Amino acid sequence: LSYDPVHRLDLFCLPAKPVDLDSYLAKIRADGNPISAEEPWQLQEFLSGGKEYAASCIVRQNEIVAMTACPSSASQLNYIHCEQEAI
Repeated sequence: LSYDPVHRLDLFCLPAKPVDLDSYLAKIRADGNPISAEEPWQLQEFLSGGKEYAASCIVRQNEIVAMTACPSSASQLNYIHCEQEAI
């Protein structure tokens, strides 16, 4: 997956009204980073009311083979792995 620094902080949430989704998809197409089979995006689940972590998993043949987590930030350029039993 490619990193999109332009839209990282958009925090567009789903579900959304169809008109809002269409507008957002048009915006990212116009900005030159549309969602496509060649350049897919990933979804993140938004949870409120606690400490935010970012996690990444590598899955091969339906098995998680690697996983890491870190405290989240606006830009994940300062990624520091941390052990969290709950994650």
